[in-house]
Amino acid sequence: MEIFQYLDPSTHGVAVAALVLALVGAGVGFCVFAFVLWVWMLVNAIINPTLDATQRILWILGMWFLPLIITVVYFFIVYTPGRHSSQGTPTGGAPPSDGDFTY
Repeated sequence: MEIFQYLDPSTHGVAVAALVLALVGAGVGFCVFAFVLWVWMLVNAIINPTLDATQRILWILGMWFLPLIITVVYFFIVYTPGRHSSQGTPTGGAPPSDGDFTY
């Protein structure tokens, strides 16, 4: 009980309840973040035109069976690399001239 030596004994329950509530809130927040990231990367894997059929199926199956790990790997290997180009476009070059490029 050394942790609570400076607290009034009647407030111990409140401190424990606040700690539990904070931990549960952090856990729920992480779960919501992970779910949103998973859905975002799953949709990206489905509509990504740079993936061929085999790659698309493997990424989708990986995200289905190992969601958190494969989603983070997909984010850093497939989704992120083309996003930091110096030319200002996601593909690193000029936008296509056929008008399919969306801003």
